[in-house]
Amino acid sequence: MYTKKFSDKDLISLAWFEQSCQDFIAAEWLMRGKIFEYVCFFCSQSAEKALKGFLFYKQCKGTKRHNLAMLLHCAEKFNKELKNLSRHIQRLNGYYLYTRYPLFDHNTLLGHEIFNTRKEAINAITSSKIVLDRIISLLSKELASKVEEFYIESVRKTNLSRSLFNEK
Repeated sequence: MYTKKFSDKDLISLAWFEQSCQDFIAAEWLMRGKIFEYVCFFCSQSAEKALKGFLFYKQCKGTKRHNLAMLLHCAEKFNKELKNLSRHIQRLNGYYLYTRYPLFDHNTLLGHEIFNTRKEAINAITSSKIVLDRIISLLSKELASKVEEFYIESVRKTNLSRSLFNEK
């Protein structure tokens, strides 16, 4: 189907993007179940894996971080326009710790107490989609097409009515 043979770096990058798409689909399903805290978490995870996929695509070694702002900073070295994603990255970065771990301060709210609204979950999905769209647009046409094909096929298998790539 594809005339271009993918390099090892492209295949590693593709694996990260496929997992990013799976996390985005999980967020969409969780949205249906009104499990808003985990919608936010999976949106954060989706953005993290897309950023890491891009960094692998650019053959950057700094991918062991979980802080989205730091990953974005690394990605900006390859494309300065990614700085425009800062607002979305800031939003998504806040979900990582609070949705996963209770903090040790008894005065701190838990993740399900903070990120428990539909509006927050919609904001997370919107930000995650914007990050994914922008990063995928920076890939080669062949690789971006493969990511899109994977996502659309995954959506079809899960019977989701909407698609990341059809809602531009």
